[in-house]
Amino acid sequence: YRSAFQDTFEAFTRNPLWDLKTFRGKTVCFKNLVLPLLPRMIFGLYYNTPL
Repeated sequence: YRSAFQDTFEAFTRNPLWDLKTFRGKTVCFKNLVLPLLPRMIFGLYYNTPL
């Protein structure tokens, strides 16, 4: 997984990062989940908002 925020992700977890392609065609359930950023967002706090 490669991202502009790679260093940030590594600061908050020791677990490997998973690409969504890993779960293609599968059902995934979470007991405890935090999604800090909106989906498909690369360089901003909201869609098309530059940092």
